[in-house]
Amino acid sequence: MFVFITSLTLRINSMNRSNYLLLLLLVTLSFFGCSNDDNSDEPSGGIYLEVTPEDIGDGLVVDLADNVGMNIVRLESLETAIRTKEYTNIHSVLVAKNNKLVYESYYPGSTVFEEYFEWDRNMPHNIHSATKSVTSAIVGIALEQEGLTIDEKIFKHFPEFNIPTDDPRMNVSVGDVLSMSSGIQWDEWSVPYENPNNNHQQMYDSGNWVEFVANQPVTTDPGSLFTYNSGLSILLGAFVTKLTGESVGGFTSKHLFQPMKIFDNQINWFIGPNSAFQTGGGLQMTPRGMMKFGLLFLNEGNWNGNQLISSEWVRNSTSQKGANPGYAYHWWLTSYDTVKGTINGFLAAGRGGQYVIVIDELDLVVVFTGGNDNALASSQPREIMTKFILPSILVQQ
Repeated sequence: MFVFITSLTLRINSMNRSNYLLLLLLVTLSFFGCSNDDNSDEPSGGIYLEVTPEDIGDGLVVDLADNVGMNIVRLESLETAIRTKEYTNIHSVLVAKNNKLVYESYYPGSTVFEEYFEWDRNMPHNIHSATKSVTSAIVGIALEQEGLTIDEKIFKHFPEFNIPTDDPRMNVSVGDVLSMSSGIQWDEWSVPYENPNNNHQQMYDSGNWVEFVANQPVTTDPGSLFTYNSGLSILLGAFVTKLTGESVGGFTSKHLFQPMKIFDNQINWFIGPNSAFQTGGGLQMTPRGMMKFGLLFLNEGNWNGNQLISSEWVRNSTSQKGANPGYAYHWWLTSYDTVKGTINGFLAAGRGGQYVIVIDELDLVVVFTGGNDNALASSQPREIMTKFILPSILVQQ
């Protein structure tokens, strides 16, 4: 009965009064009708209450998990595992199958900055470096609007930095920057982010983030070496403003968020000196907004019949580029070993366990938010995918 009561508690808040009273009656009848016989037909995972995520008119289509062919017992087992702290400090899990939101749950927990919240669907969450995938999307939109390609040399759009025409930096393309293969010298992984030797921290302390990035030397041929560099993402945000004459926030809202009913009260950008948007890791979104972004890419840039990003850009930006076989244009590539063989996908990923995972061949999008600033940030969502979510589709019993 533990799983049964847990599920009831989780979903009462999303019901209106009539639905609640009906469910309460069913709970009462079920309780008194339950047998203690060990040969009961009740699934070992407990009783899954078939209550769909709430339709709040935000453009997401909702449905029951079993209506899209998912094993509801496995999803119920996932809910129990998180509620009983088998997995720690996960803030939300959302699952969409066949373009329908079928699982949505929120949990209390602390951010990587140790701020505790009772998370719910209305609260924007810092998505950290998953921001980079949003940045990639707006770069694609801006390039298309201006009739440019990823071969465009990025630093020619920043004449204020007086880079000589024969400087290697002038050979760096937008594609090199998107694939983190710019050749620019940078180190933000070998020491903690707060360490003064970390280039990311030095950028923050510089007073002019974009200029700091532009002043770093090119030490390897563009396209030849992958170097993770959040400063490049901030450079891309400034590039979008150069092309469009609009702020990153305004451009993103107009061309990406508002058409998907992601409104200003559901997002927040961190803005640094000189009005530089933190397009490498400074966006807050609600998990439902993250889900919409994932569904947009699942559907090759189309949102409810409106083509927001070209399908060509979506395909190109989520396939391997540059020097890292696991990286595309600000998207990570991933795979899962399953009973049906290897399943491939792509994902946006951020510090603390922020994920938007897209698996085309299963018509699946999964969103995680969390506050684990350690190995659990990646290991827990991956284990949940392989132990619960993927088997709920691939293994029916």
